[in-house]
Amino acid sequence: MRIHHFVASMFCGFVCVGCGPKGHRGPEPSQARPIQIDVGGIEFVPPHVRGDRDFKGHGPRVLFRAELAADRRSNTVGVRVYMEAREWEDGKPEPDHTTVEGWTEWRSIPIPRGLRLLDLAEGQESRFEHQYVDRSHKPDGFEFPPHALVRSLRYIGDAPGNDAGSATRVAVRFNPVRVVVADD
Repeated sequence: MRIHHFVASMFCGFVCVGCGPKGHRGPEPSQARPIQIDVGGIEFVPPHVRGDRDFKGHGPRVLFRAELAADRRSNTVGVRVYMEAREWEDGKPEPDHTTVEGWTEWRSIPIPRGLRLLDLAEGQESRFEHQYVDRSHKPDGFEFPPHALVRSLRYIGDAPGNDAGSATRVAVRFNPVRVVVADD
């Protein structure tokens, strides 16, 4: 009984609600199974935070991050993204420091009815980061492998005229997310 309890506790990520003297009361490891969840995509226009509102052909240097989390209490997986674009020329920030920066709110994706979320599947990435320097007014696209959290990014960094906080943006497509579930 002790070995079974330890294995079940490890499987549940050491969160065993209901474990007591009679052992583990969660799903048996054999009942747990991986599934894929379609997270979809997000388009994000980060807010203007510094400088004037025009990158003026100086970059911007763009930093992008995405995070994934499993929330067992709400039976959802959540994603959020961050983008910073800073006016940049010759490897350094420009004097007026035009910058957009911010995080989206967490976006929750429910687990299908009748299933209970246990955790992210082993090997599922929960963080992703990408950076580049924009060199034109044209959109820039990037593709990533199937094991990455993000499938593709399409950025608009610099655009004609005032762009910071309006035109500067990122469109994100996520790869399907692998989670471990049990019948509810």
